[in-house]
Amino acid sequence: MAKIDKSNKRVETRAQLPVADMPSGREISFDLVFDKDQLLEARAKLNILDVQKLRFTGKLTPRGRKDWALDGTIGASVTQACVVTLE
Repeated sequence: MAKIDKSNKRVETRAQLPVADMPSGREISFDLVFDKDQLLEARAKLNILDVQKLRFTGKLTPRGRKDWALDGTIGASVTQACVVTLE
């Protein structure tokens, strides 16, 4: 289950990419898909009506001996309350 940090709007997932276990000198691709419990927690934390899906895909590329560059895309399908009133 995801952990929620109540001091801000941050939802932590169980997904981990252990850097120490990554092969050195090679790019690492990942595709993180949030499960139903994590979607429910994101909905509650972000105060929105629903989160149907949430995904984070990308790659980690080594930069030198100790650093990594992250390039990724976050996609989500959400339902939020209407914030505009037409008169």
